[in-house]
Amino acid sequence: MNKKQRHDALRYRAYRALENLYHNATITYPSVPDEMQDNFQSWLEMNCMDEIDHLNGGGAYGKDYRSTLMFVANGKFKSIAAARRYIAKGLRDKAEDQSKYWGGRAERITDFGTLYQYGRGGRTLAPNDLMKRYGSNDGVDREACADMNIGDLVKAIQTIEAFNKYVESWCNSIPEMWREYVSDCLDENACRSDT
Repeated sequence: MNKKQRHDALRYRAYRALENLYHNATITYPSVPDEMQDNFQSWLEMNCMDEIDHLNGGGAYGKDYRSTLMFVANGKFKSIAAARRYIAKGLRDKAEDQSKYWGGRAERITDFGTLYQYGRGGRTLAPNDLMKRYGSNDGVDREACADMNIGDLVKAIQTIEAFNKYVESWCNSIPEMWREYVSDCLDENACRSDT
């Protein structure tokens, strides 16, 4: 395979990753008794909003991890050089963590904009820079990565594929999370259908 073929294969993989954003947030619904449907809907909406807010807020490291490191360094080190080394190491650790684990790579999705739900029932979760926003052709912009250099394209592919895997895993875990919630509520006698 020559260089052009490898690059074409990468561009096709990016196209497929972008296509897979479509309906990536299709939820696996648990069996819920009729008297608990309202409670389930409230619980589901709250958890979806919390997860989207978590990702939009930068995930595990927050939106501005450098500022967090600087705040800690200012109170911890007298030397400016030591504080700079501490910050640099923290940022390297973050980058390594995010490149090593698919959950960490998924958190980089906000490099492509703010996450929103699209479509009926919000079944597509994607950052706004990867979506078309004109006419009746709203949807995933399958050409969003077309002009990227190969290095940026590889990072984009890793991020988008990891994000799709993360969203799919989260949506498939809804029945288990709901069972845990109901179990906890029953233990505390706090689960009510009128909430």
